[in-house]
Amino acid sequence: MSDKTLKPIWEELLKIYKIFADICGRHNLRYYVTDGSAIGAVRHKGFIPWDDDFDVSMPRPDYDKFMRVASDELPSHLQTVDWKNTPEFPLLFGKIQNTSREVIQRVEQEAGIFLSGGLYIDIFPIDGYPESRLERMMTKMLVIPLSCITRFRCTALNHQTKKGCIVWLAGLFFNMLCPWMSGQSCKRICEGFLLRHPFKDSRYTGRASLRLTLLNRAPIPKEWWSSGECVSFCGMRVPVPENYDAYLRLYYGNYMVHPPVEKQTPSHQYSWRCPWWLGPTNQKEQK
Repeated sequence: MSDKTLKPIWEELLKIYKIFADICGRHNLRYYVTDGSAIGAVRHKGFIPWDDDFDVSMPRPDYDKFMRVASDELPSHLQTVDWKNTPEFPLLFGKIQNTSREVIQRVEQEAGIFLSGGLYIDIFPIDGYPESRLERMMTKMLVIPLSCITRFRCTALNHQTKKGCIVWLAGLFFNMLCPWMSGQSCKRICEGFLLRHPFKDSRYTGRASLRLTLLNRAPIPKEWWSSGECVSFCGMRVPVPENYDAYLRLYYGNYMVHPPVEKQTPSHQYSWRCPWWLGPTNQKEQK
């Protein structure tokens, strides 16, 4: 897929990012460009040519404050989405979502791409990582069925990948064992595990991801989230983790090598609309 095709998407994501960064600057909130966006910054000085999203991470205290002030400071066409304001949202991080149907449909037409999740940037909270092996093992054992139930409760079977179908069916099984467990209660319990170790008191950190736990990826030393470093991204200077080379190699190996051509495709293209493509589902006006 060419850069030209994705350019309308990138332009809108950068608009969201700049508003996010401005709010963080006014409130002295820490954040870092991470994941595929950090690879793009280091390797391409901008977006990965086939990437269709933008990722930032924030220490939990900064994340919580941003989510509190965002409702008053974001412009009217942007809203935060998380599991608390969108029961169908199955993850423990947040998004800033463009709620303009007109903008999304214009970008879809210009890019020739169906944006199933709309236009957004992901915001990952950074939490303390438990050092006890026993605690990590017990947490994983508890989170696995909760994650499966959440998948079953929040998403339809026909919206799953092949691997996702297995998780969904496991969720059906666990739901029959615990029919009183709602998706919201599962997410609430899982977030409670994330909050057990405050960021400021921990030597190592992690971030919640697709499986509702920070334990499915290697821990990151907290000092990597200190002052950070700034690198170029689409003509801007953006903050990345302090030791960004070690961070990227920890998660992606030799990240400077391009993946095979067949894998150089956007990762968020589905044939169905996510419920939150126009913002939080328990707040937005039905259109």
